[in-house]
Amino acid sequence: MNKKVGDKEIILKLLSTFKDSIGTKKYYLVFIFGFLTSIVSILEPFLFIKIIHYIEEFYKTGAFDIKKLGFYMIYWGVFIAFYLLLTYINRYYFIDKSNLKYYVYVFKKYSKKILSISYGDFLGKKAGELYSRLNKGIKDSFGLLFFFFMEIIRSMSGIILVIIVLFIVNPIMTIASISMLPVMIFMGMFYNKRTVELQKEINDFDDKNYGILADSITNTYLVKNLILEKKFFSLLSKNIRLSYDKQLTVSKRWSFLDIYTGVLVMISRVIVILTGSYLISIGKLSLSMLFLYFSFIGWIYFPLSFVFTKLRHIKEQLTTVGKFFEEFDNLELEKGINYDENIKKYNTKGDIEFKNVEFGYSKDKLILKNINFKINAGEKIAFVGNTGSGKSTIINLIFRLWEINKGEILLDGNNIKNINKSHLRNSIGLVAQDNSLFNLSIKENLLFAKEEASDEEIKNALTLANADFVYDLKDGIDTVIGERGLKLSGGEKQRLSIARLFLKNPEIIILDEATSALDNKTEKLIQKSIDKLLKGKTSIIIAHRLSTIKNVDKIFMVEDGKIIESGKYDELIKKGGKFNELVNPEHLILN
Repeated sequence: MNKKVGDKEIILKLLSTFKDSIGTKKYYLVFIFGFLTSIVSILEPFLFIKIIHYIEEFYKTGAFDIKKLGFYMIYWGVFIAFYLLLTYINRYYFIDKSNLKYYVYVFKKYSKKILSISYGDFLGKKAGELYSRLNKGIKDSFGLLFFFFMEIIRSMSGIILVIIVLFIVNPIMTIASISMLPVMIFMGMFYNKRTVELQKEINDFDDKNYGILADSITNTYLVKNLILEKKFFSLLSKNIRLSYDKQLTVSKRWSFLDIYTGVLVMISRVIVILTGSYLISIGKLSLSMLFLYFSFIGWIYFPLSFVFTKLRHIKEQLTTVGKFFEEFDNLELEKGINYDENIKKYNTKGDIEFKNVEFGYSKDKLILKNINFKINAGEKIAFVGNTGSGKSTIINLIFRLWEINKGEILLDGNNIKNINKSHLRNSIGLVAQDNSLFNLSIKENLLFAKEEASDEEIKNALTLANADFVYDLKDGIDTVIGERGLKLSGGEKQRLSIARLFLKNPEIIILDEATSALDNKTEKLIQKSIDKLLKGKTSIIIAHRLSTIKNVDKIFMVEDGKIIESGKYDELIKKGGKFNELVNPEHLILN
């Protein structure tokens, strides 16, 4: 749905999704029972009018058949009981249960899509807006379906049936009853058209505000550090004020429609009474039939009035649902990964080779240019270079977060394009500078690496990672660590990340500036854990500290997307090239 779509397309898409969620057979049964309930409901006034007719006859003739009246009273009572039972079946078994099935189906379908979004597509979106649209889209589509089957199907079909039946009984009284209907429909459509674009703008402001709020919450530390609270609040206040002003305009227009509706209903009643009185005076209509037509004015106008009154909300929901389908049906999903398979390690030795690899987000702007290197199983290598040189991009390509433009990336001689991404990634472990953890307990975070790990295995992993501090916490390994692990220090988070890798035990380990943000004392402690972790593994290190890269098997110097030098530390120093220029032994870092 890349092109602009109308309400009709959105409704058809919604009904199609609803049909998929409950199955074709039940989908049509929902409609059938809705119509059946509507048909039965309009019969009840005719039974009631029959009783009124007997009373009318009594006043005319003085004769009163108590048996017939009693029969119709019993018949009426049985009918009411049947109608209530039918209403219950329709409401619970066909509307409520079907809508709840739809809710579960849509939530599972689109939450899976979000989790399967390609890395590139994700970077171009705001997490807050995604969450807002998913949440509002599912809720509003659920509400729309409920309203459609409870009000539109039942009420609208009831109105049409009532008009047909009344027209058969007395065309003149029917025309009098519905004389104001075209005016009401015109006014409803007129106001609906005037609020469409305004409602879309209001929804855009809401999405934008949730996006801003999510960004500020996610980056709470940065917001407080840069004293941005006032700036963010000012921006949110400005947007909500604009949304408020536009919403007032919309509400004002619909409030006028309420007045028009009330006036039209009153005019209709006057027309029916005047027309009916005239027909009674000339003997063309009975009092009971006038009572019937007067009663049915409510059946025609009030449901229609209710629908028009709800049009503003329906329009809001249709706009939201349209954006929801447009956003999530067009998400770029990650290819080459099968989430339905049991995630298992790719049985790799750990040989990695890049052959003539080129990569860029667009063809005219390459980030990596003709990259060639080979890492043998069990080797420890390092990538060094300035920020933006392409080091982290190489790591992302190994994970297949991006697909290369040209060349090959081989794992044990096999092109990684032919390896399921879930299996590939489960064979690689990463310790980054900022290791985000989930807002769960320490134990739950560790079990993501190995779901079936025993308490003994967890304890062993924590010991190897020098992360025994967790047992000194009040709740031990059941301690909930806060959003992105913010209740822990940087060093504590790193040690938990390393413990997680000890549990996972992958064949390939990647360290991306793993100790750059730590003080020397904490670095030394974590370096001991890292040394244990890397033993016998293929290891790739990105770092600026000489202590981290000095003893690796090979160093690759990356500049402007190219590998310009490679070799052991001492070899590169003797060479006197670019690497030698960057080395600052006095400060033990690469400048």
